[in-house]
Amino acid sequence: MMKSKGALLDRECRVFFHYLCDLEADPYIVAKYCEAHHKVPVYTPSSGFDQLLVQFAAMRSSFTRMADSYARFFAPRSTLRKKLILLVAILESSPRGSAFLDTVDTENKLLVTVRLLLQGVRFVATLAVGTALLFPCHLAHTLIPRKDDA
Repeated sequence: MMKSKGALLDRECRVFFHYLCDLEADPYIVAKYCEAHHKVPVYTPSSGFDQLLVQFAAMRSSFTRMADSYARFFAPRSTLRKKLILLVAILESSPRGSAFLDTVDTENKLLVTVRLLLQGVRFVATLAVGTALLFPCHLAHTLIPRKDDA
């Protein structure tokens, strides 16, 4: 059974938002995300790999982390990165955003340093796995011309 575009965008928004904030997206966030997609064509993936990257990332937030890490270095202008920036902008301008974004971390400096180091290690590991999974697909989409891309 094929899902509607609205249902796909709704799920995509929820997965990406969970990746960014580790929170559930509220109806306001989802509505604004879907509204932006209907008004601005830049959020529609252009190439075959761009579509694959968004679909892969939308499966679950751990896949979003891999896809975002990969795209940061190998596809920085990808639609995925634009969609994630859109969600951050929506969060920033939402009623819920100030509570999330403006919270001051009052932890001990040593704990913050250890947390940052662990995040760095997590990023490198995620980048390695994401590259192992996505680079062959990226290469194939780059080297093999597709009829629907022409």
